[in-house]
Amino acid sequence: MATGLSETLRETIAYAKLPTDHRGLLPLERARAILATTQVYPKAVVHEGRTPEEVEEVAIAHAIHAALVSLESADEALAHLTQLTWHGALFDGCTLVERYGITMLPWVGGRVVDGMLIAPVYGLEATFAAFGTEEAFDLLMKLKLVDYLREPGRVPVGDVAAVPELEPKAALDGRVFAVIDRFIAAQPVVAARVLARRMVAAPKVKRWRELAARLPKTAAVEACLDVVPAAPLTAKAILDVLDTAAKDPSPETWPKFATATEDDPDTLEYHALRLVAARSRGGEDWGIVLERITGSYSPWEPTRIQRFVYGSTARESGRTTEKPIAFELDRVPDHANGEPLETALANVVVNGPAGPAKLSDATAKKLDLRPGMACELEGDAGFNLRLRGYLALHPDAFWAPPADAIAELAIPDAEVLVVATEFRHVVGATYERLKKTVSWHGLPSKSETYKSLAAALVARKPKLFKPGEPNTDWRLHAVHEIE
Repeated sequence: MATGLSETLRETIAYAKLPTDHRGLLPLERARAILATTQVYPKAVVHEGRTPEEVEEVAIAHAIHAALVSLESADEALAHLTQLTWHGALFDGCTLVERYGITMLPWVGGRVVDGMLIAPVYGLEATFAAFGTEEAFDLLMKLKLVDYLREPGRVPVGDVAAVPELEPKAALDGRVFAVIDRFIAAQPVVAARVLARRMVAAPKVKRWRELAARLPKTAAVEACLDVVPAAPLTAKAILDVLDTAAKDPSPETWPKFATATEDDPDTLEYHALRLVAARSRGGEDWGIVLERITGSYSPWEPTRIQRFVYGSTARESGRTTEKPIAFELDRVPDHANGEPLETALANVVVNGPAGPAKLSDATAKKLDLRPGMACELEGDAGFNLRLRGYLALHPDAFWAPPADAIAELAIPDAEVLVVATEFRHVVGATYERLKKTVSWHGLPSKSETYKSLAAALVARKPKLFKPGEPNTDWRLHAVHEIE
């Protein structure tokens, strides 16, 4: 039995259901015979056909694929790859790279039109990771879209070095990010070298720094990036990051006071918000963490603190982690059997990080707990009442030290500059059914609070932060009556 072949390549050969040689591949003469009589690679996008015609096409495609990876040299393979008429993309580009290496790059990646790679192979993420070279990653830096062969035709060898650069402000499609991220995971140092060169050559192109933020924070990667002069931090750079997140109506990218979710809305009930902002003492790195206390009683999705992170070292903006809060009820509700928590409080005792707290109807009235009012369209009135009572008595009980929040951003020598729970937040874009004409439905770049926060970070002067008229109190947003 042949050794040294990857599982993917062995499967490719096995799919053909043809005899193999000592290499574990098709015998050379058999592979050449198959290709000598083949002019077309069929459009066979699944491994198992549904109709007799599809079954036949899939079998032909597997035989051609197995033959292509069984040849003697890359030159021989390229001769056949460029002469075939392709009606669909090859099942797996990794197999070509395993057999013939980087010489396949001009064929796999040589057809780029207006920043869009028209790929002749599937599995581009693994294929480019397998290439693993600076030349391959440099090509990825010139792509904004990825698509697969749709029109029948031949696929020539291209000149990847001649692929034009993108416009500085070009936006990348999610498929391109997927290929880049897979390459970075496999070859972080190679990616770092390419990005470092590009940041030095074109320091005003923000895309390079944004992609560099996706690199792992290892000594080898940092050594590559040390040659890059840090761009001076600006308020605009900070606000651009926050605006991008806030423009998405999804509650996953930017914290909202109400989400309008229709799937278990009580699990996203809003209770409190905290802002923590930090700056590197000796560099240009910065970070902002927004923490949202959210939820209701649920054994599957407990009440928790959601952390939303943004900054120069953030791999991705938006929600990153969720930390359950330590909160014990007076009893466990049983909604399935019609036994929720009561909103009438008769000396109820709940427990949290600051110790036990007694709640009664008189306490609820004094603290203005508004039984039965919620931010979401549905919820658990009894639970909300208890949690909000505890928060009213112990407002800071559930928050971890600010340094813990900032630690998620891995900012070197981070200095926490701003911590606030009472400030004027803006919710950015929201779903249509939630849109209001109130002033907090806007973007951070239009908010005096967030503009002052950006200024405080740039100048490293906490006093520049102006919290504005607070709107983080849940009472402003609890407009729905629930049971």
